[in-house]
Amino acid sequence: MYNLTITPTGRSHQTRFNSTISPQVTFNAGVVQGSVIGPTAFSFCVSDYHPMTPGNSALKYADDMYLIVPSTNTNSIHDEMTHISTWASTNHLRLNPSKSSELIAKKSHSHIIDPPILPDLPRVSTLTILGVTLQSNLGMTTHVNNLIAKAGQATYALKLVKSHGLPMRSMDIVTQSTLFSPLTYASPAWIGYANKEDLSRLQAPINRAHRWGLCSASLFQALCDKADQTLFQKVTSFTVHIYTLCYPSSEIQHTIFAHVVTPTLFQIHPTPFREISCSECFIKHAT
Repeated sequence: MYNLTITPTGRSHQTRFNSTISPQVTFNAGVVQGSVIGPTAFSFCVSDYHPMTPGNSALKYADDMYLIVPSTNTNSIHDEMTHISTWASTNHLRLNPSKSSELIAKKSHSHIIDPPILPDLPRVSTLTILGVTLQSNLGMTTHVNNLIAKAGQATYALKLVKSHGLPMRSMDIVTQSTLFSPLTYASPAWIGYANKEDLSRLQAPINRAHRWGLCSASLFQALCDKADQTLFQKVTSFTVHIYTLCYPSSEIQHTIFAHVVTPTLFQIHPTPFREISCSECFIKHAT
């Protein structure tokens, strides 16, 4: 048996700026980022927080927490926020009100009345979560705008690299990693919410890169299909994958659940049987 101290004692911190070094400050809270025990320590640190109201859920990351409340539990928001504040104080953490906000996600034609605005918690129409910008109307136009802006900067930089004589084969690899990868980042999670105009706009920087001789011809939809296929194969191959929880029980899998993965079509057959195209959002249907 081993005794593991999650919060090591005798820790101190100081900051160096140019030739100036601040005095050392001793502290005994938080997780040592980049350490071997960091991920385990973080899991222990956040494991004692749970939403108060059944049906509410929370997602906890290194320096962010997202509280998800369905419309049937809007009366619990104030109590949940108080609960989070108390939990943070107990664990020697400090909430940052300037970075806290509320997003109400619903369809434009919804008749559900919005809950009252909480003091010191601004209500916003967009919210960035792990690099993906969500909108209150469940659209992806703002996220697409951000991707297009970054793609323009990347394309210009790639053009300069090409002017210095980088071979075409190497140029294609660099373009894949610096232009295509950011465009398709987390695409299985959001591509199902993008409309036809969004997809057309995302194809434009790829076409421009091809015209400039930066890469071979590619289709944005094909890149997203590949990302969907890769994710689906990982979920079906690794039993410890987080999305394995979305699968039916093992008994049901043997009787009514089967999957077929091809380059152009995912077929998922729960009851009732249905087909899901790669052009739709895999995660949206899996969850």
